[in-house]
Amino acid sequence: MDEIFQNQVIEKPVSVVYNTNPLSSNTFYALETPYTPYQKYYIGSLPRIDLVIQNKSGDCLSGIEIKLTALPDQTTFNLSEDNYGTEIIVRPGTIVYLACSILDMFSDDLQSLYSMLAPIESRIEEWTNHYPSYC
Repeated sequence: MDEIFQNQVIEKPVSVVYNTNPLSSNTFYALETPYTPYQKYYIGSLPRIDLVIQNKSGDCLSGIEIKLTALPDQTTFNLSEDNYGTEIIVRPGTIVYLACSILDMFSDDLQSLYSMLAPIESRIEEWTNHYPSYC
């Protein structure tokens, strides 16, 4: 899958990430709120995410999961910087929003998404047949 999903690190201005001017008087920051544009992909109530950027009309402009970690922490403060680490927190809601964002990216070309997932699907089926007690 590496030939399909290649990582590229880029910098983006906050205005691009937020999809608006972060200092505008029209910008509203809603904490612990569902990102409602993804409701069309989800049955039931969407989980809340950390930050939803909205305009004053309540239209969702972007949604962000935030995890702030201070480095060093209590386990690494005696170590040299090359021994510091980072962490990623993946909560159940994070998985929901990841899946919804993938569907949203491919909403105009679902066939491409299906083509990319087909090899994975066969491996999942093979795994579930081999380890039925986990499923």
